[in-house]
Amino acid sequence: MTEYTTGDIDLKVKITSEKNVTIDDVVREATAMYKIARSRNLKFGDLEAADALMAEFRKSNPEFSKSYPIVLRYMCQMQEFDSKALRKYLLKIKEHPWKNEKEYLDSQADYVVILYQATHSKWNRTQINNIRANVRATLQREHDMFTQYVKEFDREVTEQEQVLKKKSMDELTEFVRVASSTISEKAGTVRMETDLVSSSSIDVDSLAAELDNSPDYMSADSLLDD
Repeated sequence: MTEYTTGDIDLKVKITSEKNVTIDDVVREATAMYKIARSRNLKFGDLEAADALMAEFRKSNPEFSKSYPIVLRYMCQMQEFDSKALRKYLLKIKEHPWKNEKEYLDSQADYVVILYQATHSKWNRTQINNIRANVRATLQREHDMFTQYVKEFDREVTEQEQVLKKKSMDELTEFVRVASSTISEKAGTVRMETDLVSSSSIDVDSLAAELDNSPDYMSADSLLDD
């Protein structure tokens, strides 16, 4: 099994396959995905439909979706894709793989710029700089919001775990208390019964005399007489 790695940081994403994954493979897969996206005739601005389509692709093309989220996003939300632009983008990643969070976000902005240049015959450097700056700022805000969300989620989970742990300890403590009390009561009963037996000696002679005087009692001698 081989891997096509798009970066080299802790949060790196990769395409894993049973065969060698090449740039041609990635471009071919993206082209097929875009064909499906075009067939849906999504309306620009219909984010609900776009999100639903992205969810489908995350299931059907999980490695691609994780490795190239900005490509997937523009394909579904903006209905924009260009195979030549993607190829150029992938070659740039291959030559200059991103190594940290900042470079990763820079790389995402690079794709938008490359895509814009490929799909617009007329553009100038000012437009390109403005697009790059705006997209990069947007990606940073979204990333910061996501990071904050993850931190809040982790904090809430941690607090909930602490509450559950305390509840479990309280329940365990109460169980032990009740169990100990019950055991003590039962132990007391056993001691009382044991004390009663041990403190009362059994007089065999008196017991025999009582049996002899009982009208319902038949001695061994009377049985022999019969």
